[in-house]
Amino acid sequence: MSKIFDNVFLSDIIDDKEEIEMYKVKERREEKGWSQEKLAVESGVSRAIVSALENDNTIPTTTNTLFKLARALDCKVADIFME
Repeated sequence: MSKIFDNVFLSDIIDDKEEIEMYKVKERREEKGWSQEKLAVESGVSRAIVSALENDNTIPTTTNTLFKLARALDCKVADIFME
């Protein structure tokens, strides 16, 4: 993963935050039969962040975090968002 993404926040790359209703992290995680802790271990993202993304889509989230989650969940970053 390129370090260039470390300080880029989702809010910096999405103009209309209203267009993204919520993350589908929970849905993707449950499809794999994983707990939040398992996803945290597999992705390298803290369980607290996983929980926050599943329950509150307004938290600041780096693209690096989204890439880590997508890689662990075997999907694209775009697949983590509700349409």
